[in-house]
Amino acid sequence: MDICEIEYEDIETPYRHPWELARKRFILFLIKQYENKVNHSDEFVDIGCGDCFLVNFLAQHFSTNNFWAIDSALSDEINSIVSNNITSENVKIYNNLDNLFRNCSKKHLMLFDVLEHIEDEKKFISSLQKMNIISSGSIMFITVPAFKCFFSEHDKKLKHFRRYSIRDLKELVEEFEFEPLEYSYFFFTLIIIRILHKYKRLSNATPGLKWKYSKNSLITRIIRFILYADARICRFLSKLKITIPGLSCYIICQKL
Repeated sequence: MDICEIEYEDIETPYRHPWELARKRFILFLIKQYENKVNHSDEFVDIGCGDCFLVNFLAQHFSTNNFWAIDSALSDEINSIVSNNITSENVKIYNNLDNLFRNCSKKHLMLFDVLEHIEDEKKFISSLQKMNIISSGSIMFITVPAFKCFFSEHDKKLKHFRRYSIRDLKELVEEFEFEPLEYSYFFFTLIIIRILHKYKRLSNATPGLKWKYSKNSLITRIIRFILYADARICRFLSKLKITIPGLSCYIICQKL
């Protein structure tokens, strides 16, 4: 969850939206497809970690790897609260990249719904290369909101500068000498909802409204299952060269 989406009192025990729950499972699935490229001594750098809900979850499944959670929006007050929610000992939280411990371990980069918040994403990636965070063989995992035509007031509220296409992502990573390993759209089922929101046909619904149901409630579990199945099906069809549009897209690439 982005820091800008939450209030201080909601950080510790928020009700997680099914989108967020399905997304974390799908991202874990994607990373596990590349376990053979990740050594036990490798480290993961999660830039734009938000409230650390996702990075803490991932760290639990990669207990031999260190995770660096970085977010410039983590003030001292929020940082102290978020730190209490970290249950994995292999997660360290910082509010800037200057504190990142630069050792000889290979680092893999995670940019989950981050690039859309950065006005000049090319300058940003270039700065990461100059800081030697990325090295040959490093894997970069990226998710972003998809399709410029769906850019809306909700995006502005979340401080997004843009939405992306798969072509945009491929051109971006290739410019910095990353080899795309796989890419796809996902969350096809959310497109209809976004269309209705965009054209104001859901008059009583507000994008980004706080979810009011626990993760164990029936409605949360049903929607989470549908969204996770949606993401897996979109990826499967993409492997067959069948492109299904989705409200999000991802790319996994490796530094040459």
